[in-house]
Amino acid sequence: MNGTSKSFDAAPLEDDGTLDLALMVTEHPAVKSTGAAMLESMRHVNDLIQRCGPWVTSGDFPAERTIEANKEVLTALTKVQNDMQKLDDIDLDALKPAWGDRDSVRMARKSLIGCAQEIMRRLESLKACLASPVSKFSSMRSSPRQETTFYGWGLEGADPVEPKEKEKPPGDEEPPKERSRSPPREDAARGPAGEHQADSSENSEERKHNRDTPHFHWTRGQKLGTGNYIVRKQVGEGSFGRVLACLEETSKQMVAVKVVKGVARYKEHAHAEAELLREIRRCDPGRQSYCVKLLGEFTHDLNHCCLVFELLDKSLSDFMRETGDEGLMLRDIRTIASQILQCLHFLNAMNLTHTDIKCRNAMLKDSRGELVPHPRKPGRETKKLHRCEVRVIDFGGAVLKKERHSKRVGTRQYRSPEVVLGLPWDEKTDVWSLGCILLTLYTGERPFPVQNSLHHLALMERLIGELPREMLRSAAAGGSLPEDVSVDSQGSLRLNRKFIDEAQEVINMAKPLQQRILPQHGALLALLEGLLAASPNQRLGAQEALKDHFVANESVSE
Repeated sequence: MNGTSKSFDAAPLEDDGTLDLALMVTEHPAVKSTGAAMLESMRHVNDLIQRCGPWVTSGDFPAERTIEANKEVLTALTKVQNDMQKLDDIDLDALKPAWGDRDSVRMARKSLIGCAQEIMRRLESLKACLASPVSKFSSMRSSPRQETTFYGWGLEGADPVEPKEKEKPPGDEEPPKERSRSPPREDAARGPAGEHQADSSENSEERKHNRDTPHFHWTRGQKLGTGNYIVRKQVGEGSFGRVLACLEETSKQMVAVKVVKGVARYKEHAHAEAELLREIRRCDPGRQSYCVKLLGEFTHDLNHCCLVFELLDKSLSDFMRETGDEGLMLRDIRTIASQILQCLHFLNAMNLTHTDIKCRNAMLKDSRGELVPHPRKPGRETKKLHRCEVRVIDFGGAVLKKERHSKRVGTRQYRSPEVVLGLPWDEKTDVWSLGCILLTLYTGERPFPVQNSLHHLALMERLIGELPREMLRSAAAGGSLPEDVSVDSQGSLRLNRKFIDEAQEVINMAKPLQQRILPQHGALLALLEGLLAASPNQRLGAQEALKDHFVANESVSE
């Protein structure tokens, strides 16, 4: 690739044959997909150079177009960084013969990383040229309210405001009974019913502003905080922030640093999550809760709250995807069930409900394993873990028993019937979510691939049978039924809108739970029937489920 060392290089990026050669020498899927992404990134960078070059040369920057171009630059940088991460993650010890030999894959990876570094150099140069005008235009457009929302505190250089919570007396090792914790919630309604409607438009506007606030931009080798944490790569991203793998300079240990967006609400939320995780750690000196371990908390650049965690490997969601969504070994499913149930039992003792148990929030400590013939799918393979151990993460939505509210919690595809129907919920909503995880790990498919509550309820009745009439009648009487859902005179569910063809096909193809589990795995079926009982009153609790035959019996037949 051509280029110069000037602060802004207006010459277009060109492939000197490096990309073509890298794509020729190996059939590795990560190399192929990343190589194609690099070509697209080159075209995008050249377009940005062509658009922005005249502005840089003349010093005349059009406000709106400059701000939009800067957003594109930041997005492009993130994309290239993610592509580099995919290349870094290639396991040279787990290559398939069809992908080519080890040396060819290594050479292709090295070449693509070199291309990515050149693309990033050009993007960083353009970003530096746009920084001053973007800062000027942004300050002109921002209102005092927006500035307060973005920066979180009014006095420059002041310390962030910590949540005012009463500390427990030192030495008290019993889990708290009713400890107050009220992190700001994006969906929480405040005040009397008459005030909620008045606030809704403001909340919606604020949520949009928060979502549009850019993520923290990082570079490899960057130092965070006081310089203790050196960024290596990005390992995760969500609506609240990014998670970066960092080297802790003193201990030389790798850690995960969650860098929260520079939004006041998000920072308060992060402080509350950190406080809760410190309480969990205090109540779990033996590390038996399977909750992620918080190592520290600091502020970076006066604007970003940063939480430091133990570095984990892959989420169950990513692990499943990388193994072709074929489903896990039954022995690993049993281990995961046992560990997450222990986590839920521990949280119950603290009067806490996680509210967002899902495959993405259960992380493997070590995803290494060996490919073996799939015991349930002839002709397929799955990965047998060398050591199956999970950690439950993301406690930002955890709710104390006394602070439960009527809003729908969790991620849609994992919501329990009572949550979908707008009924009161308790800790057993987490148990339902675990049932969804285990069924996904067994079949390789999510039981509820839905986008709305109407579709969700229809699939629930296909999976577990008719929903209890007392629940439906209670939701109807309370006015909490989802849109286009009603209850007939017999207390049965009525769906009052036709589904699009794709959604209807999913419903038609959905099998009852009993038909999704092989006959020889009756113990797993019995557990799932207990976890996925529609009524919370009939559903197993975490402590009860830990005594279930499938969970308690360490010997399982694949």
